[in-house]
Amino acid sequence: MLNKLKEIAGFLFKRLESDRLDFDLAARSRISNWKKSIVSGLDSRGFTFIETLAALFVIMIGISSFVTLINQTVSYTKSSSYNLIAAYLGKEGVEIVKNIRDSNFLKDYYDLPPSATWYDNLTSCGGLGCQGDYNSQILAPYNGDTLKLPQTGGKFYNYGIGIDTMFKRRIRITSVGVNPEPDYLFVEVEVMWDEKGRSHNYVVQDTLYPIW
Repeated sequence: MLNKLKEIAGFLFKRLESDRLDFDLAARSRISNWKKSIVSGLDSRGFTFIETLAALFVIMIGISSFVTLINQTVSYTKSSSYNLIAAYLGKEGVEIVKNIRDSNFLKDYYDLPPSATWYDNLTSCGGLGCQGDYNSQILAPYNGDTLKLPQTGGKFYNYGIGIDTMFKRRIRITSVGVNPEPDYLFVEVEVMWDEKGRSHNYVVQDTLYPIW
């Protein structure tokens, strides 16, 4: 009987010891898994934060490049428009000289007063040059006046009415072959303007003969 009791007690002790070991292993496994989950969560959050920073950096670079491109496009558009205006003013300068030449020719051809030769008022524009607008019958000495543009009632650049623009126009005329009158006139019209601290110019050249 005593031996039976000892066997039962030994069995129960072993069973309890086995259950305690199983409990310890399970607890340790849970603690280990919990630690791993915490570390994994921290790593995941850290990686996501880095990705976010990288994405924001790329977006900022894209926005900066886009803004720079817009500014360059606007600047180029303005420069192109200024060049077009200068080209127009240069060709207009040549036409002003042609109009004076044509008026002189008509006066001479029809013997209208005052008598004139085809090159009258056109041979004194060497050196510093002359200036004039579409209303000019004669050219005035160049003195660096800026052209004006009427705000209302007109679209022609002139020296009398309107607001000052950035453009100046100088007309130079060279007589070629004076025997006793010029064989022809070499006309050079230079349009000048300043933009963003830089000086620009546009030159138009033409040759005028006694007849058109």
